[in-house]
Amino acid sequence: MPSLSKIMKRINQAKSAVNSIKGIKSKLESINWESVADADELKERAEVARKRLSDRKKSLEKSIDPNNAKKNKAKKTPSTGFQELQYPKNDILDNWIIFETVGRRNRATKGRGERGINLFNEDSDQLQIALHVPDELNSTAAVNYESQEMGVLAAGFADAFNADNFIQGLSKGADALVAAASGAMQSFFNSATGNAMFLLQGKAKNPMAEQLLKGVDFRSFSFTYIMIPKSEDEAEMINQIIYSFRTAMLPDTYAPLGGGSIDAESFFNYPNVFEVYFEGPIADKVDGFLPAVLTKCDVNHTGGLKFSTFRDGQPIKTQISLEFTELKILSQENYQQISPLGDKSITGSTSLRDNQKERDKARQKEDAIDRAILEERKKSSNTESGDGTGG
Repeated sequence: MPSLSKIMKRINQAKSAVNSIKGIKSKLESINWESVADADELKERAEVARKRLSDRKKSLEKSIDPNNAKKNKAKKTPSTGFQELQYPKNDILDNWIIFETVGRRNRATKGRGERGINLFNEDSDQLQIALHVPDELNSTAAVNYESQEMGVLAAGFADAFNADNFIQGLSKGADALVAAASGAMQSFFNSATGNAMFLLQGKAKNPMAEQLLKGVDFRSFSFTYIMIPKSEDEAEMINQIIYSFRTAMLPDTYAPLGGGSIDAESFFNYPNVFEVYFEGPIADKVDGFLPAVLTKCDVNHTGGLKFSTFRDGQPIKTQISLEFTELKILSQENYQQISPLGDKSITGSTSLRDNQKERDKARQKEDAIDRAILEERKKSSNTESGDGTGG
C-alpha cells in the first residue's frame, strides 16, 4: 500500500497548480489571448476540478487509513462503501469513466469454515474504478429486421381486414383465396418445367416481401487503455486495477445446499455487475451505458513494444482491453435512462435481475433480523447458564 505522505504530497502539488489561476490568466493575456472570457472559463473549470480533487483526496485518505481497513474487514452488515482506484493517479482531468460494481451474492456457508467465501459480495465494499476517457469512444444502437415473403394471400387478407364493412371484407377475402390458389398452381407448373414456363412468358413471381421487426440485440462495448506508470505508487495502482477488474468479472463457486460434508463446489455464483457512467461535463453530452457484465479483460504487458521492465520487475508499458455486454436491450424506455436528453419520467423496462435485487434486499433485512434474534438468544442462554451455576 503506498504511503499516505507520498500520496498527499502528489495531491497537494496538483492542487497548488490548480490554485495558480491568476498566473495562468496573466500568462494568457500576455500572449495576446483573444478573449479574457476564455480565461474566466478556465478558472471555472479549474474550480470544478479542484472540488473533484478534494473529494477524491478525502476518500483516498479514508481508504488507505489502516484503522478504516480493519473496520471494513470486521463488518458483518451490508456495506455501502467503495474501494476507489484511479488512473492516471494524480492527474487533474475534466472527464472520467467510472466502473462501479454491484455486489454479488454472499454464498458463505455458516459454520463451514472457508467454503463459499467470495470477494466483492453484497456484504463488502464495492469497486469504484475511475479511468480517463480513452482515445476511441464509440456508441452503437441497432435494431434487427428480417425479410419475410408475404404473398398474395397475406396482401388480400390485409385488404379484407381494412375493408369498410363485413360484406366487402368477405368478398376481398374470397378474391385473395382465389388469387393465391391460381398463383400456387402457376408456380407448381413452372417448377415442373424447370422455370421454363415463366421464362417463356417473360414474368417472375413477386414475393411481396415485407420487413418484419426481429428484435434488439444486447449491446457490447469495449475500452482500451495504455498505462505507463510515472511512479511506484501509480505502478501499484495499475496492478490493483487489473486485479480488481479480473476478480470482479470471474464467477466464484459454491457447494449445493444439503451437501453435508461434500467439498465439491458444483455451482457457479454470478459475477459482479458493473454500472458504467461518465463523470464530468461529458456526462451531459454523451449517451451512457446500461448495467453490464465484464466479459473480457486482456492485458498486454508490451503495449506493442519490446517487453521491458523497471528494476523491480514492473512492466514499463501495459495495455488493458475491456469488453462489456449490457444486461438489458436498448429499448426506447431504457434509452431515456442513459441519454442526457432522455425523458426521465419514463421508467425503464425491468428484468429478472432487477426483481432479484429487490428480493436480495429483502433477504438481507431478514438475515439481519435473524442475526439479532440469535444474538439475543445467546445472551439469554448465557445469562440463564450463569444463574444456574451460581445456584
